[in-house]
Amino acid sequence: DAIPPYVPVFSDGWQPPSPTMMPQVNRASMRREGRGDNLERDQPYPPEQNSGPWSYPPTRSNETPHYMRVMYDFNARNTQELSAMKADIVQVLDDSRQWWLVRNIREQEGYIPHNVLESLEADDTQSDYQELLSPPTLNKKSKPEEVKAWLEYKGFSKITVRCLGVLSGSLLLGMTRDELKTVCPEEGGRVFFQLQSVKSSLALASESGHDSYYSR
Repeated sequence: DAIPPYVPVFSDGWQPPSPTMMPQVNRASMRREGRGDNLERDQPYPPEQNSGPWSYPPTRSNETPHYMRVMYDFNARNTQELSAMKADIVQVLDDSRQWWLVRNIREQEGYIPHNVLESLEADDTQSDYQELLSPPTLNKKSKPEEVKAWLEYKGFSKITVRCLGVLSGSLLLGMTRDELKTVCPEEGGRVFFQLQSVKSSLALASESGHDSYYSR
């Protein structure tokens, strides 16, 4: 036996309207009439945009690499940005916005402000680029001449290079901020900042077992 529909009774005499049946949608006919796009409205929620993991835009393999030099130190504030130091050479992957996507020599990618970059000389050859991409390194085994080359590469003044370029890598890396500012009052703080980055890179290399890694 069919169960009679339930009709609620309200004390004030109000009666709910009778339910009406929704007409069935003939999806096949809608497609034939060119209205297939309207079917997306039948979905309860729109498809999520950018729901997958964030990824960098691809670069074209046939494009000539575009290299630029970093003019000022920049510290990344999130995982999408890339820390860079003065005199670093980076490859530009995307320059369509105010923040450019770049790659450093350690194959790390991220965004940095375009106004901290400067173009390399137009007459630089590909061999020059390769030389720039292999900058002087600094570690605890560096000799004084290697320390001097590293200081010059980082753009320190002649007086700073002269004062610190006589030290070995071990001695320079062991200096405190106050000691550096005593020896080089004007640039001691920036030297200390650069050395902290070197120490961090050396520590990460040691943890991963890459003994031959040389920090910049």
